[in-house]
Amino acid sequence: MLSVGVKVLRNDSALLNIENSNILLMGVDDPDFQGYDHLKVELDEMLAGNEDYFSILLSHRPELFELYLEKNVDLVFS
Repeated sequence: MLSVGVKVLRNDSALLNIENSNILLMGVDDPDFQGYDHLKVELDEMLAGNEDYFSILLSHRPELFELYLEKNVDLVFS
């Protein structure tokens, strides 16, 4: 397989440092695959210890925006 330097964020996160600013970039699977409770656990784990960073979430479900607000995610792309 050809590697092109892309990291897939599948229930994973990456901490980006840009000009002394930290950004937590998170990506989650569609909850239809693993369940909505699993999504809550994944978000909690990724945000744990990273609450002070600006957070960006990549998600398949814009209808779960209330959950993202509850978890204090700063920006969501769906």
